[in-house]
Amino acid sequence: MNRYFNTYIQLIKLNIATILMYRTNFINDVVASIGWGLLTVVSTLLLTRNVTSVFGWTGPEILFLVAWFNITAGVFHLFFSRNFERMGQVIHKGELDLILLKPLNSQFLLSSWIMSLHSIIRVIIGVILTLFIIYFYHLPVTWGSFFSGIPFMLFGVAILYAVWFMAMTICVWNSQLSNIVNLLYSLNTLLKYPIEAYREMNIIIFMIVLPYALLVSTPTKIILGRWNMFELVGMMVISVCMVWASHLFWNFALRSYTSAS
Repeated sequence: MNRYFNTYIQLIKLNIATILMYRTNFINDVVASIGWGLLTVVSTLLLTRNVTSVFGWTGPEILFLVAWFNITAGVFHLFFSRNFERMGQVIHKGELDLILLKPLNSQFLLSSWIMSLHSIIRVIIGVILTLFIIYFYHLPVTWGSFFSGIPFMLFGVAILYAVWFMAMTICVWNSQLSNIVNLLYSLNTLLKYPIEAYREMNIIIFMIVLPYALLVSTPTKIILGRWNMFELVGMMVISVCMVWASHLFWNFALRSYTSAS
């Protein structure tokens, strides 16, 4: 465990050094993060300003859900998304060989090598927006309920990680499918809607999107005091099972991996 911790610390230092080398790119990424973070909230505000309730959620609660989505998405992009963007190319160019030869878990190295440190700004914007929405709309939120939503936000990030990793693992069989990551970015828009919106769907479709539906809605409900035990337990079980499934699926895929050498 210490070896993995020390390796991760070195990766953080490496990513900070990269930022110092390419400051302009970092500034551009920060501006883009600020833009995306504000755009999601402003667009939701325009859609809900004349609506009193949507699937049992008030307008301010929907805004809070979207602000919390910014925090969750920011944390995920901070640690993982860039690695998935390059995963197809790593496999296609045979660079996976070098990763498999290292005395560390290949899944760990493949999914944690690069960090999008500019996404910290999106997380900060999300926190500021959530606090502002709580204050401005007088939502019944305490500090205790606010911080109790953080562990479940991390469970949500774990679900998102597992979905992305299993999807990109398909590149082991066909490395030309690296554009799957574009589909995954589009699917992230599902996180901005409450779980009740998906219950109107066919039961089969609902079960498929259930992990996504729980991802942001459940922590938001905990903070707002609207949670139920089924969703809490379901989210914890699904996150653990999906991360374990991603590990098993990766090991299964590696049996079909053809080394570049």
